[in-house]
Amino acid sequence: MLSSRKWMFVALAVVALAAIAFLISRGDALWSSRADGNGIAWDPSLSMPDAMPTESIPGASEPEPKIPSVPPDVEELNDDALESAAKYAGEHGSTALIVRRHGHLVFERYWQGQSYETLANSGTFSRVVTALATGIAISERKIAAPDAPVSWYIKEWENDARGEITIQELLQSSSGLAASPVEFPVPGAQLTKDYLQLQIERYPGETWVPGGVDTRILGVVIERATGMRFAQYVSERLWKPIGAGDARIILDSTNGDARADCCLAARHGDWMRLAELLVNDGVYQGTEVVPRQWITQMVTPAKGNPEFGFQVEIGSAKATRQDGPEPYVTDGVFVLNGGGTGHRLWVIPSLGIAILRAGADTTQQQGWVESRIPNLIIRGARDFVRKNVSTKDISAIVPGH
Repeated sequence: MLSSRKWMFVALAVVALAAIAFLISRGDALWSSRADGNGIAWDPSLSMPDAMPTESIPGASEPEPKIPSVPPDVEELNDDALESAAKYAGEHGSTALIVRRHGHLVFERYWQGQSYETLANSGTFSRVVTALATGIAISERKIAAPDAPVSWYIKEWENDARGEITIQELLQSSSGLAASPVEFPVPGAQLTKDYLQLQIERYPGETWVPGGVDTRILGVVIERATGMRFAQYVSERLWKPIGAGDARIILDSTNGDARADCCLAARHGDWMRLAELLVNDGVYQGTEVVPRQWITQMVTPAKGNPEFGFQVEIGSAKATRQDGPEPYVTDGVFVLNGGGTGHRLWVIPSLGIAILRAGADTTQQQGWVESRIPNLIIRGARDFVRKNVSTKDISAIVPGH
């Protein structure tokens, strides 16, 4: 017979294990549902224990006003196409759908009390912020080049095969490192130390592996190369220059390391500011924030996955991953995928269009087609010219055929 004290320890262990399992299973979709110390309201659909520490990414001292809105026809977008996209979004648990073109907001639709100003967990959107920060650090000569070995910045790997992994291989999730046994930090953990203990399991540069290990290590590189905390560097070089408001990033422990691969919380509207950089080759309202050539490099396909670049998914008019019968209707689409949060940011530079969808995770939703929302909107652009039309594609153009 176990004593009452032993039974108590067993019960506590079971509860702790259950809590850890819950955190891991929820993964990137976790965030706090309370208001933080600054009175910022968090997205109530995403919950997380208050014990998880965060760090502020200060925005501009006077955040810029909302992006100017114009009627869709001013930007040559079809009202019916936008409404069809909103209907589809609403049917699949969306909380926000925002469309921007040529520096103007042309459409907004919100559900469940959300708005342009709602601060929401972006999930794996965070990874593109890390990729952009890397490009800026290279332009400042803090990081030498995409093909520089990480041993120049991570001295623990100086006399190690892992030191030959390049910055670009980290950007493309192609380092060959083993996956982390825990993708989401448990309060009190110090995952950076654990990540730096991971060993190579695959040939670097040849195999693409999903997950946040490479982006997390890239965050370490940025901090060591710049001598600044990740949140501080993102604030000074990216967030303030685009006039964004305050954001927050999760830490692995109190005063610990930033989670550079997940869960940066920002306002919906500030993701649309970031979208302008992606649409306009790194330029925000006439000012180059990210080197122009870097955005082009970001859509360089990984050897192990031709549909993945520098922390963005690359679309194609010929084939897409997980899109079933409906590929993207134009070339040049790339996507920020928020993973379990359900966030998507579709970027179509050739048409000057960016589309943000926020809401419930779509991976388990019956009938969800990843390309449906952008395709409806793209087809509704008066200046859109469809490419690669074939008889196989007729059902995508004329429903019922």
